[in-house]
Amino acid sequence: MEESMTKEIFAQFGCAVYLCQCIEKGIMHLLIVSTPNITRDRYDELLYEKSQLTFGQLKREIKQMNLFLSDGLIQIDRFHEIRDRLAHSYWWDRAVEFSKPELQPLVLKELIEIIEFLEILNESAELKARNILSKNGANLEELVTEMLKFESTPPMRKFRKLGKTETLLMISKYRNANGGEIPIFELEDHTLWTVCENGLSQFQKDINRNELFEIDKCRDIFPIRQFNPRSAISANWHYDLDLKRNGLKMKIRPVVGDDNRFITFRWRVEK
Repeated sequence: MEESMTKEIFAQFGCAVYLCQCIEKGIMHLLIVSTPNITRDRYDELLYEKSQLTFGQLKREIKQMNLFLSDGLIQIDRFHEIRDRLAHSYWWDRAVEFSKPELQPLVLKELIEIIEFLEILNESAELKARNILSKNGANLEELVTEMLKFESTPPMRKFRKLGKTETLLMISKYRNANGGEIPIFELEDHTLWTVCENGLSQFQKDINRNELFEIDKCRDIFPIRQFNPRSAISANWHYDLDLKRNGLKMKIRPVVGDDNRFITFRWRVEK
C-alpha cells in the first residue's frame, strides 16, 4: 500500500508539473497570436523571445493586453504561486507529510486539487487562443496535425536579439519564394533581417547573396550608425524606418483584402 501510494503521489506531481508547462507555453502562444497579422517566421521569433522571459514578465504583458478579466488575472496569480512552489519547494514544504504513510493521502489530495485547478486554467487559455486563431482564419487542429508529421519534436529556433540601435551595412532587394520583392537588411554582425509588423525580424532562410540587388536610392548611404530597427507605429505594418541619410525613409504599409484581412505588405524608399 505504501509503495503504491508513493508511486501515485509522484505520478500526480508529474501531471501537475506537465500542466504547468502546458499553461506557461499556452500563455506565450496566446500572447503571440493576439498580435495581429504576424508571419509564421515572426511567430517563431516571438516564441523564442518570450521563452527568455520570466513568468512575472509574461504576466505584465498579459495585463497590458487585457487578455483576461479580473477573475482570470487572479487565477493567473494563483497559477504563478503554484508553478514556483512545485518547481522550487514543494517536497521541502511537504517533507513530513510525505515521510509518514498515514499523512501521504493528504499530499495526494492536495496534488489532485492542484491538477483540477490547472486543467481549468489550461482549457481557458487554449479556448482563448482557438477563438483568436479562428477569427484570423487559422485552424489549431491543422497546425497540430502538421507538427505531428515530424518524427521527433523540432527544436525551438533561436534568434538574435535586436539592440535599441544597430549599425546598418546594407539594404537590398530580394525576390522571395512567393515571387514578391522584400527588403533585406544586413547588420554589422552580418546577420540578415527583413521587415515585420513593427520593424525588423531576423531572416533565417538560406539565401544566395548574388540574388540580392542594390536599391538605387540607397547608394552611398552606408554604413548607417545608430539605426533604430523599431519604429513608432499607428498600426501593425504601418510605419516608417528612418534611414538617417538625405531624409530617406523606408515606408511599410499593409495590403488588405475585401474582408479587411491582412494579405501582405508593400514597401518603398523615399524622402
